[in-house]
Amino acid sequence: SVHVVSYGLPLRRKIRTLPIKATLTCLSRAVNEWLEEATLWLIMISLSCTWISITSHPLGLADAV
Repeated sequence: SVHVVSYGLPLRRKIRTLPIKATLTCLSRAVNEWLEEATLWLIMISLSCTWISITSHPLGLADAV
């Protein structure tokens, strides 16, 4: 009977930590996806800003005008 009790305890602990592990994996996945999206947005914004600055100031001609 002692063996059964000692075997049942780790199982209970595993069951108790399962939701926590699942939540953590879900969170990390969500964070990863969000970071990827944020990085993409930042790249897009910086590219468009660079493009705007290049097109609005072609070799400093716009400043002369």
